[in-house]
Amino acid sequence: MATKIYGSSDDLIEFEGDIYDEIGAYKAQDKGILLSDGTVLECSYPKTPGLGVWGFKLIRAGSLFDRIEECNDEDAEVYSDVVYFKDGLTDFWEIISEHKQKVLDLLDQFSIEELTSVSPHEKLMQCMCSEQEY
Repeated sequence: MATKIYGSSDDLIEFEGDIYDEIGAYKAQDKGILLSDGTVLECSYPKTPGLGVWGFKLIRAGSLFDRIEECNDEDAEVYSDVVYFKDGLTDFWEIISEHKQKVLDLLDQFSIEELTSVSPHEKLMQCMCSEQEY
């Protein structure tokens, strides 16, 4: 199922489709989002000063990114740019704004699958640390 992402109210980012969720984003300004296909988005509310519209900017396109439909009408039913993805998204992560460049650098060095998988060390630790039953 395709996924779309858009802003709602003045404090929510909505996900509909393969991912059905929301992020609290009150006074979001240049908030970063990493998607499971490697797409990196930056979102802001308001999109521009004095315009009550959510803005989404593509920082890096992943394999499932489709398009962004822009909105500049604060009276529109969905007063937000809308980001569309092809079928297959599985997850998303919020990016701390001051670490956005680090995330982009890591995506240049590693695949999204490498970055989101459990490392060999973590797998080993899972085998060694078991919870005791009481």
